[in-house]
Amino acid sequence: MFRFGYAVFRAGVLPRWSGVALVGTQGLPEAAQLFAAGVRDLGIAGMGAGLLAAGPASVSGA
Repeated sequence: MFRFGYAVFRAGVLPRWSGVALVGTQGLPEAAQLFAAGVRDLGIAGMGAGLLAAGPASVSGA
């Protein structure tokens, strides 16, 4: 998940905060894992919302 989150942040195609949410929740102690899972889920949901807000991509050619 670290590499995926970093790639999302660097690419800037999806919301950058969602990449930070994925990277920031790695390696936390066991007591914080429940909270970290919620933050990760929000990050994934943010990526989906970003894709839906962008709309369909136009295909040119052919």
